[in-house]
Amino acid sequence: MANAERGEVSFEASGKTWTMKIGTNAMCELEETTGKSIAEIGKLLVDPTTATVTLMRRVFMTALLEHQEGISLKQAGDIIDDLGIGVAGQKLGEAFQAALPKAKEGGSRPPKAPTAG
Repeated sequence: MANAERGEVSFEASGKTWTMKIGTNAMCELEETTGKSIAEIGKLLVDPTTATVTLMRRVFMTALLEHQEGISLKQAGDIIDDLGIGVAGQKLGEAFQAALPKAKEGGSRPPKAPTAG
């Protein structure tokens, strides 16, 4: 069962419950394998003109690795096929949101950039 407080997202596919998480290790793995920052990867995936199935499959697989060690790109593609590409994309979006949540009210936020004048 996924723990939303820890940035985990669960779903059913291929007769099994899967849990994904885009934690620090997954982010580093994605940056190393793609040569892009996690912010760039997120932007590429949400824009239909830059999103590729190849990148989506890589991110999907990497997000599954924490709970399904050794999962392959082929297995990740098979799971995406079972879910449907739209639902798989939605689950990745949920995992990104869970990994990089907005600051809670009253919580710490990055300082605002100074404005001129």
